[in-house]
Amino acid sequence: MNNNIIGKHIFIQHPKLQEGDIEVVNSYYKKKKKFLEESNLLFSKEIIFRNINTKEIEKSIYNIKQVVFETTEKCNLNCVYCAFGDLYSGNEERLKSKRHLKKEDAIKLLEYLYPIWKAREQVGLPLKILIGFYGGEPLLNFPLIEAIVQWAKEHTTVHLEFRFQITTNGLLLDKYIVFLVEHDFMTYISLDGNEKNMEYRVDHKGKNCFKHVYSNILEAKNNYPDFFNTNVNIMSVLHNRNSVEQTVSFCMTQFNKIPNCSRLNDSGIASQKRALFTEMSEVVHQKPSKKTEKAMMKVGAGLTESIHFLMTFSGFHFYDYNELLYKNKMNNNRRVPTGVCIPFSREVYMTINGNLYPCERLDACFSMGNIHDTIVFDIEQITSRLNQYLKNISPSCSICERNYYCDKCLFHIDEIQGNNPKCNNIMNKNKFHEMISSIIAICRKHPELYRKIMKRTIFA
Repeated sequence: MNNNIIGKHIFIQHPKLQEGDIEVVNSYYKKKKKFLEESNLLFSKEIIFRNINTKEIEKSIYNIKQVVFETTEKCNLNCVYCAFGDLYSGNEERLKSKRHLKKEDAIKLLEYLYPIWKAREQVGLPLKILIGFYGGEPLLNFPLIEAIVQWAKEHTTVHLEFRFQITTNGLLLDKYIVFLVEHDFMTYISLDGNEKNMEYRVDHKGKNCFKHVYSNILEAKNNYPDFFNTNVNIMSVLHNRNSVEQTVSFCMTQFNKIPNCSRLNDSGIASQKRALFTEMSEVVHQKPSKKTEKAMMKVGAGLTESIHFLMTFSGFHFYDYNELLYKNKMNNNRRVPTGVCIPFSREVYMTINGNLYPCERLDACFSMGNIHDTIVFDIEQITSRLNQYLKNISPSCSICERNYYCDKCLFHIDEIQGNNPKCNNIMNKNKFHEMISSIIAICRKHPELYRKIMKRTIFA
């Protein structure tokens, strides 16, 4: 038996393990997981759930480093799986209104946050603030983008720097690429692969947008190669008209880019659209080539899952200096239910009506403030609401084998506001063992990835 020892982790290769031998594989990895548990490399202790407190939220607001604007509700596409379309419930008003964000409202949020940023600057903390533009199609409200960029330039100091980011469908890329290059925008373009893979991304007449988007991306690549290499990213949605292999292979061949692949959001589906969602969410199963598999290890789901697993179970990750100093961290299993982040610890997102959210992926009902209110962030109310949601889901989390390192967002759990929320991430022991075995297999198959994660990754 060949043992590979890396740090405190031991990955054991079965001497007679044959690819495709299901019984041997399942038995082997169950034994591996048991070995890791007995070696105290996996936690198997009872978890005590805790609430989020007001100080945590205050700290997040004080440390806001990313502001994202819903630049407009308008879009020049009508994608079948759009998060703001009729596939999901709660979008009825949005589908009717189609409004732009007002410049004065956006500036009002920046002016509200600016004193906080200046206060941090004055205590010697250099800041880089990221301003993002989201939609709809944000380039349809280009005057707003221009105005905010100008405001940022006027408020830049030696220790306070602003950078910009945009998520676009690419249809107007040719018209505004010069501006994006001039102001060094991180640019995220939606592309699901080749023309067949793009059948769900259609205009309002039902026409596939592939040729137009592909032409614009190719033009940007040819005319601005340096910008394209460093600033342009491809975002791909996986569904039943593409596969990881098709999408990654296409983007790498055409643009030398590894796309960030994500699946359809499975929460908040409109009841009359569930059959359609089920059909679309069945991603084509196609064995990835070695080249694709290696590429996806850099940005794909396998890497994300492995990082999360190692962050939780390695024994080398600490959330703060106080936790680092605990004498017996292994027994300190107090965790917030689900994988929800502390509100505003990553960003603040403002919609066209001034509502404020900790993320652009939340439903309208979860607003946590409004820029027009006397008290912009009512921290006591935010904390109370959030802890009520956590209380609602705690019984389900208590029986879930994955509760120690759940990555499910609290706000993506159906009916979380009621007493009977429905989480589709709940795992029994068998499913949990399968998942852990898969992750361990990835680390065993890609030891260079394991070393990279453990030596170089800093978890935020």
